[in-house]
Amino acid sequence: ANELGVLAETLNTMNTAIGYMYENLEKQVNEKTDELQKSNTALQFLYDSARYIIEHNPQGINFDEIISRLSLITGVQNIELCLMTNVGNSPYLQIKPTSDVDHELCATQHCDECLSSRGVIEKTTHETIYRFLLNREQRKFGLIVCRLSANQNLSTWQEQLIQSVTDQIAIGLSLKTDEDQSRRVAVLQERNAIARELHDSLAQALSYLKIQVTRLNFAINKEDKTTMVDVADELKQGLNSAYRQLRELLTTFRLKVDGGGLKSALDATVHQLGEQSNLKITLDFNLFNIPLTPNEEIHLLQIIREASQNAVHHSKGDTLLIQLRQNSDKKISLSIEDNGLGMPAAPEKLNHYGLAIMNERGKHLGGELNIQNKSDGGVIVYFEFLPEFIIHRNKNAIAITDITSTQES
Repeated sequence: ANELGVLAETLNTMNTAIGYMYENLEKQVNEKTDELQKSNTALQFLYDSARYIIEHNPQGINFDEIISRLSLITGVQNIELCLMTNVGNSPYLQIKPTSDVDHELCATQHCDECLSSRGVIEKTTHETIYRFLLNREQRKFGLIVCRLSANQNLSTWQEQLIQSVTDQIAIGLSLKTDEDQSRRVAVLQERNAIARELHDSLAQALSYLKIQVTRLNFAINKEDKTTMVDVADELKQGLNSAYRQLRELLTTFRLKVDGGGLKSALDATVHQLGEQSNLKITLDFNLFNIPLTPNEEIHLLQIIREASQNAVHHSKGDTLLIQLRQNSDKKISLSIEDNGLGMPAAPEKLNHYGLAIMNERGKHLGGELNIQNKSDGGVIVYFEFLPEFIIHRNKNAIAITDITSTQES
C-alpha cells in the first residue's frame, strides 16, 4: 500500500511538473510569436518605407504617413520629425502622428541642443527624450525626437526601428540633394559648352571682321578702292560665315537638347543636308557602346556638319559617306569622303574660316584633322582621337599598377 501511495504521489508530482512545463512552454511560444510578429511588422514597414522613399521625389514624400505608422508600430505616441536645412537653426517642417492629439509640436525649438546630442538620452523630472539625427555624409537634414514619461525607456527593438527609419529618410533626402547638385553641374557644363562654342566660332568671326574693318578704315583714308573692294568682299564672306555658324550652333544645341545623343543629332543632320542637295549621304555610325562626353559629342557633330556642308556646297559630287567608329587601338576615327572634284590648290581661299574652326575643334579633342584629295577623285576628311573615357581608364589602370607594385615591394 505504501508503494502504491508513493507511486501515486510521484505521478501527481510529475503531472504537476508537466503541466507547469506545458504552461511555461506555451507562454514562451506566445512570447516568441509576439516577437516574430513585431519583427515581421517592423520589416514590412521598413520595406514599404524604403520603397516609398526611393520611388518618390523627396519633395513629394508623405512624411505624415511614415511618422504615423512608426508611432503605431512602436507604440510611441509623442514622436516628432523636424526637417532642417544643412545650415539652418530651426525646422522648416515639423510633423507629428495624425493620431497624436494630446501633444503639440515642439514650441521651444531648442534646435542647437537637439542637433548636438546624438546618442544622448535626456532625462528630466517629467520626461525622457530620445533624439535621432538625420545625418548622411556630413550633411544634416534634421532629426526625429521621441518623448516618453520620466520612468519609461525605449526597448532595443523600438530604438533600432526608429534609427532605421531615420537612416532611410536621411538617405532619401541625401539622394534629392545629390540629384539637385547633379542638375546644377549639368547646367554649368551646358553653359560652359555654349560659352566655348561661342568663343570658338562667333568670337573668332567677330575678331576677323574687326580686323577687316581696320583694313577698310586704312583703305578709306588712302582712297584705295582696290583694297576697299577686297575688304568689302571679305566682310561679306565673314558675315555670311558668322551667320551660318550661329545657325549651326542653334541647330546643334537644339539637337542636343531634343534628341537622343550624337546618333540622333547626326541622323537629323543627314536628313537636313539631304534636303539641301542631291547628294546621296550615307551615315555609318558604330559608336553605340562608347560613352562620349558632351564636349566630345558637340565637337564631333560640328566637325561633321562643317565638312559635310563643304561637300554639299563645293564638291559637285553625288555621294557622301560619313563613317564614325572605334579602332582596335581604342581611338575613335571619323572619315568624311565624297566623290566630287576635289580641293583646289589653295583650299583656304575656298572656306578658310570653316577649315580653321574644324582644325581648332580637332585640337580641343586632342587629335589632328587631315584633309586631302583622293586618288580617284573627291575629298576625304580624316580625324581620330582618344576619348576621355579611355584616357581616364588608362590613368586608373596605371594608378592601380603603381599601388600594387608598392604593396608588393
